[in-house]
Amino acid sequence: ILHLSDLHIVTHSGDNYSTVLNRMLDHIEGVTLNVEKIIIVFTGDLVEKGEFEKAKGTIYKFFTDLKEKLGDKIIDIVCAPGNHDKKRGRLILGTDVKEGDEAFWQKFRTEEWPYFENQFSEYKETISHIQKEIFGVQPQTDSTYGVRFVEIEDGCTICFLCFNSAWTCIGGTDEGNLRIGKFQLDELMNEYQKNKKNVDLVIGLMHH
Repeated sequence: ILHLSDLHIVTHSGDNYSTVLNRMLDHIEGVTLNVEKIIIVFTGDLVEKGEFEKAKGTIYKFFTDLKEKLGDKIIDIVCAPGNHDKKRGRLILGTDVKEGDEAFWQKFRTEEWPYFENQFSEYKETISHIQKEIFGVQPQTDSTYGVRFVEIEDGCTICFLCFNSAWTCIGGTDEGNLRIGKFQLDELMNEYQKNKKNVDLVIGLMHH
């Protein structure tokens, strides 16, 4: 498993990325020479402050270069978002929410969640392109959280639980503004329970 996080990709002259990221790619290539299969996991903050439009070309170049260095070793890429992967909106959740309030979360999931989810639209579009067009794997764009099953050799399956811990972030600070939400936990648990008999290992991915 190759774990990447907090790349905070910004553009340097054209679509080039930083010298630090360039050196990191060389290091990754070196340490994986004798590895036959790689699952990339990315746990958020692909860009700086949600500026996907400015950095999209650079992001695609970085992952294209990573693919060229690792080739067919990559069998999947699994992603969870960070706070810099959302638009800098002012959608907030009231402070009086009780985590165990089933009725509240059911109503929230139907009526309010789509607005929060929409703040990650550019992130989802970018991740979809990276997965489908660059790595040739199934896109992970139904939601900003979910369960992904990756089968490796000998029928062994890893279950990745991908959490969105950033959907309640606002402005320039996250302190006191992080929440997962019972609706998210319930959906992930239900999906896992339906498939757990076929799972050999469970790994949780979350930015914060």
